[in-house]
Amino acid sequence: MAPEMAGLRAANERPAKEEILRRFLAMKCAFLLRAAMWRMVSESTSTLDFDYVAYSAAFLVRFKAEYDRL
Repeated sequence: MAPEMAGLRAANERPAKEEILRRFLAMKCAFLLRAAMWRMVSESTSTLDFDYVAYSAAFLVRFKAEYDRL
């Protein structure tokens, strides 16, 4: 069972319907894309000594993997 299914099942106290899982995965994609975009903005605006380029790339990889699950 996918971790998402187990979490949704525990939250609802019953098996999650496929539609609910798809909605959850869509929200997860939206979060990952937003996070990647925020890091991209930080690449050009932040004064912190941090590798935002690599961080952005990592979030884009995670987004792509989740999007492909949809």
